[in-house]
Amino acid sequence: MSTCCHRYVASYFLFLAGSAIAVKVLESVHEIIEEIEEEYLVLRDHGHHPNLPSFYGLFISRAPHSQDQLWIAMEVDDALLFMTCIFASS
Repeated sequence: MSTCCHRYVASYFLFLAGSAIAVKVLESVHEIIEEIEEEYLVLRDHGHHPNLPSFYGLFISRAPHSQDQLWIAMEVDDALLFMTCIFASS
């Protein structure tokens, strides 16, 4: 497996029907397509495993005057959400 070199633009946490959802936004998609494909295959094939977050889907945002972005939606672990809220408020 290759080393991770994703270029993160942002991470968002959404609340939908009582569940927390993380959206990870990546850019330079064409430069890191192999790494993205590896992550997608793991999430798709093993997202039902109790030690991995549930995978909800991908969205590609194509902008004519800027870089394409890939949005990955997945389940948020309660502990991660708690820690993110703690650090965001400090």
